[in-house]
Amino acid sequence: MKYSQLKTIIDTPANLSKQYKSEVIDLICLGGQVNRHFVVTGIDRATLIGIVLNNEKIICSVSLKVPVESYLKGVFKKAGVSVSANEYPFELGYIITHPDFERRGLCQTLLNEFMPRVAGNAIFATSRKPSMIHILGKHGFNKIGNTYDTDLNLLIRKPTNP
Repeated sequence: MKYSQLKTIIDTPANLSKQYKSEVIDLICLGGQVNRHFVVTGIDRATLIGIVLNNEKIICSVSLKVPVESYLKGVFKKAGVSVSANEYPFELGYIITHPDFERRGLCQTLLNEFMPRVAGNAIFATSRKPSMIHILGKHGFNKIGNTYDTDLNLLIRKPTNP
C-alpha cells in the first residue's frame, strides 16, 4: 500500500469520533497482543490518543493510558522492580502500525509529535519487540528490571521539561 494523504491527530478519547475509536480498537486487536475486552474498556481511560490516518483510515496509533493500580503493580512486580502506585501513573501503550505500513517510520514520526505533549509525566511501557524498545529508547525510555512472562520488558521514562 502507498500513502495517499497522511494526517496526524492527537487528542483525548472524548474528542475522537466513534468511528475513529472503533478503528483504533480494531487496529490494536489486529496486533494480537491485547485482549479486545481490555482495549474496549481501556481506550476511554486513556488521557491522550495519537493516530495517523492514510486517506481517513487509521494506520498507526499510540495512547497515554491510565492503568488500573493492580495491573500497574503487577507489571512492576513481575519485572522485579519495587515502585509505589503513583510513581509511574501513566502507561504508553496501544502502540501499533497496520501491518501493510510497518517499517516506514510511521510509529517514530507519530511518537515525535506525541511525546512532547506528555513530557511532564512519568511513564512506563512494556514491549516484546526489540524494534519498539529501540524506538522508545530514542524517546527517553530505559529498560528496567527483568524480562518477564518469557519475553516482556518493562521500560520507564522520567518526566522532562517540555
